[in-house]
Amino acid sequence: MEHLKDAIELINEYQPDLVFLNPTDENLNSFYLLKEVDNPLPEFICISDDKKKAYDAFQCNAIDFLLDDLQPNALMVSLCKVIQSIEMETNFQNFSSNQKRNFQFQNTNSGILTITSTDKIDLIKINDILYCKADGKYTQFILENKKEVLSSKNLGVYKMLYYSIIFFEFITLIS
Repeated sequence: MEHLKDAIELINEYQPDLVFLNPTDENLNSFYLLKEVDNPLPEFICISDDKKKAYDAFQCNAIDFLLDDLQPNALMVSLCKVIQSIEMETNFQNFSSNQKRNFQFQNTNSGILTITSTDKIDLIKINDILYCKADGKYTQFILENKKEVLSSKNLGVYKMLYYSIIFFEFITLIS
């Protein structure tokens, strides 16, 4: 399949763990269509001969970027990143409801928020968070030190898990 917009139906049907994507301008601009995916999003590895596309690919939350002249070692490292990310997500999802509540309670009482991203789990001091914003199926946390942490969970998940933290919601309309 050549275009991401044509692949959405297949992603919904087959629920792959990994999609290799050519980060063309059309594909990168079609990433908003992933909101139509009914299941957890697959990981994306972008492959291109244009090194300039790497930044754009990572902005779209690709787990890795490879050049067209696929080197076996680079491909293996990328696949290990995918496996590690899937294992982390699976382990996180396998917490029982009580464990999640206990985990949430311990972390919010200690002033620490747990942020799950695509390749790691960050522990962030709640007092260091300036604000967070929804970014499709992701949440972007902006910290006092201007550092940004992108979470692979949507804002609603954090509202549920960390209900003791006050969330103010607002919508910006651009005409």
